Amino acid sequence: MFFRIVALIFVVDAVNVHSGNAAIGDFQDEGFKFLASEDECSSAEGGKECASCALSALQLHGKQQSSSVVSQLHHAGASPNLPLHTQGRYIVGKDGKRVKLACVNWSGANEGKGVPGGLHARKPEDIARTLKKMGFNCVRLPWSVEMVETNSRVWSENLLGANRELKGKTTLEILDAVIGALARVGLMVILDNHSSDSIWCCKITDGNGMWYNDKWPESKWIDAHEKLARRYRRQPWVVGTELRNELRTSNNGIPVWGSGSAVDWHAAATRLGNIVLKYNPHLLIIVGGLDFNKDLSGVASLPVRLNVPNRVVYAAHDYIDFHVPQTTNYKQLFDSLHSRWGYILAANIAPVWISEFGTFADGHHMVSKHPWWGDFMRYMARYDVDWSVWRADGTEMGGRKPVGKPTNFGVLALDWKSPAEQGELLYALQTIQKPHLGPGVYDHCKRHHADSWKPSWSIFRSSAAACGRCLYSKTCRNNLTFKSWCASSSMSRACGFTCCRAGFK
Repeated sequence: MFFRIVALIFVVDAVNVHSGNAAIGDFQDEGFKFLASEDECSSAEGGKECASCALSALQLHGKQQSSSVVSQLHHAGASPNLPLHTQGRYIVGKDGKRVKLACVNWSGANEGKGVPGGLHARKPEDIARTLKKMGFNCVRLPWSVEMVETNSRVWSENLLGANRELKGKTTLEILDAVIGALARVGLMVILDNHSSDSIWCCKITDGNGMWYNDKWPESKWIDAHEKLARRYRRQPWVVGTELRNELRTSNNGIPVWGSGSAVDWHAAATRLGNIVLKYNPHLLIIVGGLDFNKDLSGVASLPVRLNVPNRVVYAAHDYIDFHVPQTTNYKQLFDSLHSRWGYILAANIAPVWISEFGTFADGHHMVSKHPWWGDFMRYMARYDVDWSVWRADGTEMGGRKPVGKPTNFGVLALDWKSPAEQGELLYALQTIQKPHLGPGVYDHCKRHHADSWKPSWSIFRSSAAACGRCLYSKTCRNNLTFKSWCASSSMSRACGFTCCRAGFK
């Protein structure tokens, strides 16, 4: 995903206002009221707002309170009641109560030699315990058709140095070890067919934009899914399978949603979904959108219907380059997301899982000049969307950069143990881990707290619009930790609701 974001450094300040077609009133909960005037910051003001915010509001707090990284870790909630199924826009457990997916991607099996990252540094059980402690409740494991179909033996010290007992094992046996470790600590697993070839994904020119290519035809794609469905059908913590990652224009064709032709992704997903459910009828079948998982507009007229009901979850992705330069404020972001996939939630059609989104580990590098990160996180919090951040990995696996090089984009640091960049990205994610909407969920924050930030405080927004934007900006928080910022007397009053939703009240 990194290659797309790098290019934005040259266009991030441009303005080309996008006119969305969503009806704002169609998608609200009682805890928020959309006010367009809150969000009409110009791009020129955007560069100054954090500094003025810090002067006008954060100086009221005084000195930063000390707080260790470990002391701020908190869990997402109780263990899920498996197996899962869907109920309208929510994923629920066997007891009918909501299970929010608050996941992290653990990549590596999709590229190079087909080995999940970090096994050079730590045991899979240790990595799994760390992710659990950080509050995640599930892991998305990308894999390639090539990895499953070739199932090669791996001897590399660079990949398995901390797990010598895995040397000489096949890629699927190594995957078994990782999934077993995740299951033992109570982390749900969602398998993701990331690509056909074992490569770093994704480009239009990489030959992997369809669910098949010349080397790996559709029959091999189906066969690989069948092998995994059979292999893990008795492992209850494997709760879902994402049929394909980021469909896009390719030299093999342009995918469409509903045509009956060889490039009809809706038809292919329906075929494969029904095949997988024959092996394991309890799996969630996750169907991504077109155009790098941006576009699920076809669901409105042609949803995926499978032979086993209440199993379809739609997957979307979101990154800053999906919105630059045309999206410059929250209303425009809302319109864009609503037209692409937000309407599915608004109409209570099915769950939408944001199976990839992310930013640099410091949480503001490069995107600080653009409001996307803060506004997208506000959207995720406001509508309590299921998600999986890209990615856990502290080091690369050779697909994009040499093995062992820092990702600069992961939740974990180089040691695969500590939070990267003093936990800035992790803490942002922890604010959206716990559910506040859905069956069996009590929303304490909406009933007992409110935001009262005033537009005169120079951020040019008020209430939740201002609090959400500032919470996810390290500069606006005056370099305070999330917890310290929310604990200050001024922010505790002005942003009580936002801080409560973030888990700090």
